[in-house]
Amino acid sequence: MVLRFLQRRGLVVKKIDEKTAIVSESGYFRNKTVSKSRYHMVLGRNSAFLLKDGRGLEVFSKCLGTEQTLKKRILSQNPYLAYFSPLKPKIKFLDQENFPGDVIRFGKSFKSFDLDNKRVFTVQEGLESNKESRQKARDAGVNVPKIMHFEEDFMVEELLEIKQIGYLNDSSIKYVSQAIKDLVNFYSDQDIEKVSLKQKDGNISQNIDRNDYKLLQVLKHGDFHLGNLGIVKGETYIFDWNDVEKGLVFDDLIRLIINDYNISGNTKYILNILEEDYSPEMRKLFAPYEQKFGTVRRDLRINFIFYVYLKRRSSSSKKYDKVLSEFSDYF
Repeated sequence: MVLRFLQRRGLVVKKIDEKTAIVSESGYFRNKTVSKSRYHMVLGRNSAFLLKDGRGLEVFSKCLGTEQTLKKRILSQNPYLAYFSPLKPKIKFLDQENFPGDVIRFGKSFKSFDLDNKRVFTVQEGLESNKESRQKARDAGVNVPKIMHFEEDFMVEELLEIKQIGYLNDSSIKYVSQAIKDLVNFYSDQDIEKVSLKQKDGNISQNIDRNDYKLLQVLKHGDFHLGNLGIVKGETYIFDWNDVEKGLVFDDLIRLIINDYNISGNTKYILNILEEDYSPEMRKLFAPYEQKFGTVRRDLRINFIFYVYLKRRSSSSKKYDKVLSEFSDYF
């Protein structure tokens, strides 16, 4: 255990040193007052580093609350258990050696939250595409956080006070359906084409339909799940535009529904799709596609089956095996 912790600590220190070297060359921090964190807690790949006071724990709880695993969701409800646990040792850094901000977190990207100045710092390669995608989304009327400062591998954005959406249910459907509507507007502002499933993957296509089924291909969000949605003053915001790429028109909606099923165990929406028999909530999620593109329920069912088969083959995640197992009669 001690060796494992030391290895994690070494990884953390190395990552912080690498990112600090990048931001130290930025003119953004000259003559600016930024918060400095005090205590850092190692939590593996998605490490969180916390202030000694309760504010850092609150942000830590919100960060883990967006994760799509039950274990991390439970931990987000009990952050003090993690904070005081001897199995999660804390690392103390001197102020002058700290990366700016109160809470540092890294996974796919390296983020720091400056709670006093309401800023989020992100260090990551390829941020230019993130910036371009956000601008396209904003032009389409999607609510996204404002970028306050931008450099090649470093970005500063506003830190919003958000209300998280825990699960896909009756109380959240209003906000999720608004996000779907905004995404569909984003799709329609980009290049759209009809593509053959046979051309995308002939083996999967053969398992789904004997005909050469065609679906719309759009520029999708790529990481659309409830953790990347938030409510700000009654409006739905969509976060994390790092994975925008071409995909089938329903991919984002399907990802959201499968991730919610993986957390909550709610089979309602998947059964709605596979049986083409929609609940009032599912009709609200489907309506923007139907109104904008004239899609039909069979399109979503075919897209769902194709998506699951494709992800099962290309992803190491077991959640697609779980879907295939529980709903095997429909595949």
